[in-house]
Amino acid sequence: MKVKVLFHNLESSNLINSAIETKLGHVLEKFEDRAQAKATVIVSMENSRAQRGPDLFTVKAVIKLGRHGSLVLEKSDSEFYRALAMLADRLQDQVNRMLDKDRVRKLKRARQEVYDFTHWHEDSRQA
Repeated sequence: MKVKVLFHNLESSNLINSAIETKLGHVLEKFEDRAQAKATVIVSMENSRAQRGPDLFTVKAVIKLGRHGSLVLEKSDSEFYRALAMLADRLQDQVNRMLDKDRVRKLKRARQEVYDFTHWHEDSRQA
């Protein structure tokens, strides 16, 4: 899956692009239909002239996963890599939750089919 990276109040960097593709790529490769998935990551930096202190990096990911829906996550920190790591961890949790929901739906559907078949089979024996 290709990740589109946009920069806001920050110059583009190949190092940041590769870090984002590496971190998010490992998480999103779990989806079977990842060829249809689209990810946009917006990296921004806020620095205040009125207040002293460290700059604030914000990493926002908008991920469209086809039949799974979409995810919008945003994390901020004074260090870019820490914000990216927090975003990747949260994304990992969300992806696992989505995959678990799919697994439960498939099991429920399979159990219902077995129940319907056995119920139908018992009815045909009695007739």
